Amino acid sequence: MSFTLARKYANRFALTAQLNDMLETTVEQRTRELEEQVLIAESASRAKGDFLANMSHEIRTPLNAVIGMTEIGFISKDAERKDYAFANIKKASEHLLNVINDILDISKIESGKFELSEVTFPLRDIVSRVETVMRFKSDEKKQEITVNIADDVPETLYGDDMRIAQVLTNLLGNAIKFTPEGGRIALTVGLDREEDELCTLRFLVADSGIGITEEQKAKLFSAFQQAESGTKRQYGGTGLGLALSRQIVELMGGSIWVDSVFGQGSVFGFTIRARRVEREPMKEVRADTSVKLQDGEFAGRTILLADDVEINREIVMALLETSGLSIECAENGEQAATMFEENPGRYSLILMDVQMPILDGYGATKRIRSGSSPQAALVPIVAMTANVFREDIERCLASGMNEHLGKPINLDNLLAILRHHLATR
Repeated sequence: MSFTLARKYANRFALTAQLNDMLETTVEQRTRELEEQVLIAESASRAKGDFLANMSHEIRTPLNAVIGMTEIGFISKDAERKDYAFANIKKASEHLLNVINDILDISKIESGKFELSEVTFPLRDIVSRVETVMRFKSDEKKQEITVNIADDVPETLYGDDMRIAQVLTNLLGNAIKFTPEGGRIALTVGLDREEDELCTLRFLVADSGIGITEEQKAKLFSAFQQAESGTKRQYGGTGLGLALSRQIVELMGGSIWVDSVFGQGSVFGFTIRARRVEREPMKEVRADTSVKLQDGEFAGRTILLADDVEINREIVMALLETSGLSIECAENGEQAATMFEENPGRYSLILMDVQMPILDGYGATKRIRSGSSPQAALVPIVAMTANVFREDIERCLASGMNEHLGKPINLDNLLAILRHHLATR
């Protein structure tokens, strides 16, 4: 064999060996990557499995109270005992609604549809409102809550006041839950910096509770997880509140963190960015819980209530029983549109369900708005629906509706809408 031929075969052998080494390395690397992906997927699956098991508990617990207290209310002869059952049914229902709202918010986050709804608002009023609600819970545990807002914090801001309140409620609720009786909780609000009226605000919630270990901190702000499995058994909760809070403050250009010493307490902090507004807050159609329904308040007015579910119609009629309103009902969108067309000047307002047979609420609204009478364009139409995502609200408004009222119906919100529209008609 010639020297040239020998060298040629040697080069081939070397190249083949090199290719084999590269192939083995690639296979080994790819195998490791696949193994890592499997571990990540298994971990995520376990986390979601734990979450679903926890969610089943969180949903079934208040449902058990609702069903059990309903039975007690039925069989009780004593009025006081019935009132006790009703109060517990209301409390359990509100808890269940909070759980569902958290699940919906997480769903919106994962689908990329979680957005802010910004308005002009007085910050101190929001903090005061949250403090008032949370103080009822802290008083039950004989805890002390203090609130301090720095003097340089702006009076009025432009941002999402409801989401700020949601984060504060989550953090204060956790502080109350994980702080023993007689403990202390402090909320402080300060101004970190301000550039061209864009303020960075800092909120701190400190407690003298059970504290958090370094290992637990890593899990706190992840969806579907709590600090440890024993936490949900002892204290309850969905494990979603802090994950939602993180998403909210990040959308507001801020961040969230925790400092804690296990067994001694924790400090949860977050920042947000909001614009200072040097004017009076805009008037929003908000619930005013200080003004209750007055007997005969809407006397002489007639409204049209369109809903295909009988119990939903009964609830609205019962809530407004003393209002003085005359309420006429339709069981589908076709009937509602026909009733309006036959007497367009009769109705001062229409409460319109969205999902109805024959003709849905969107179609009924468009048909009413396309009418030739002047009232067709003027009559207020309020969506009354369990569809509460932003795209649902926007679709209602695009169809010609004036307002959106989410189910379950909150009487204060319903009254705010009625007063806003009927006071001027």
